[in-house]
Amino acid sequence: MRKHPSAPLPGRKSTDRAGKHKEDTMEERRYIRNLARSMIGQLRIKPLDLGQSGAHGLYANRNEEIKALLCQMRPEKLGQIASFGRAWGGDVYGTSLYGAHNATWLSKHADGMTLLREIACTAIVAEMADILRLRMELDARVNTSVSRA
Repeated sequence: MRKHPSAPLPGRKSTDRAGKHKEDTMEERRYIRNLARSMIGQLRIKPLDLGQSGAHGLYANRNEEIKALLCQMRPEKLGQIASFGRAWGGDVYGTSLYGAHNATWLSKHADGMTLLREIACTAIVAEMADILRLRMELDARVNTSVSRA
């Protein structure tokens, strides 16, 4: 017997507010991170490609190549990728969709598939920017510790 209406039924996984299993959410988060890493390797993107403008510059320089890779994916997968885009502001860690693209992709003249691909591309660029920024920080730490030795 359940003690509280929101408590999980016996034998079921606990869920978060969105109704998704917490384990699945972590696995999906890992999926977009691995996809971003894979695309970084495929497209030979270097941490220096972030440049001064960060994620927005990376989007401006590489979005067509990323979208070409996304064209091979089904709408369901693109939707899954797009759903991991982070909101602007608040206590969110990482690059937001707005930080990567400034939301200029919300064209009233584009069809749904184009918008879905655009949002998925923006979410991947934001994830790539986080990965590349972390690599730059790690490289800087290694270089400082080597120069001290």
